Amino acid sequence: MSYKGKIISELSDAAFRWITSVASKLNFGVDELDPAFLKTLKNLDIENPEAFDLYEAGQLYSAIKESAEGASNLALINPGDFKNLARTMDHFMRTPAGRTVVNDEVLRKLEEIDFNIPRDRGMPYLSYVKDADGSIQVVGHDGRHFNRALDHLGREKSLVRMIPDKKVEPLLKNVDPEAVLKQEKSFNDGPPRGSLKDIIKTFLAATPVVASGALSEIPNGVE
Repeated sequence: MSYKGKIISELSDAAFRWITSVASKLNFGVDELDPAFLKTLKNLDIENPEAFDLYEAGQLYSAIKESAEGASNLALINPGDFKNLARTMDHFMRTPAGRTVVNDEVLRKLEEIDFNIPRDRGMPYLSYVKDADGSIQVVGHDGRHFNRALDHLGREKSLVRMIPDKKVEPLLKNVDPEAVLKQEKSFNDGPPRGSLKDIIKTFLAATPVVASGALSEIPNGVE
């Protein structure tokens, strides 16, 4: 059995059905997929299998491909940590009208999850830059209401694209795990929210990459 064939054979039935369906729609064979993609998919299958139902298939496929190609990292974090890293919604929550807008949107996300309607407006993400002091400053986001819904449901893992804001920025899996993550700025500087190793549960990396000063303390899924 080939190396790729071995990875494919180790996928769960749900993951195999998912990638077979995607491959059929996009007109390619599963055995044509790059090993890095297949290993990232296997990691997702082990660490966060509910993702195959939570997200629109084509968008999840694109996120896995992007990560496998080294353009971003797919990571698992607590939904509450996502809320604390994305730009605050406190200015909305200060007024009854604002609270109604936020709560209605979260309720809509809860209903979609309950009825197994996949999220189709893109994968949740946090974009970032590395500051001169070595800290990681979040500068963009999508998925605040969705992660509030996951948090309300007591989910402990949320799949998030961690995207360098510029090509010169490092992938987070290559950054010192002691580096501090700072919340996206609103009206004031974003406050520190904790270290990478405290916030990132795991990177769904295809292979561990350890650079100088970057440790494999944060799990890279399975090999």
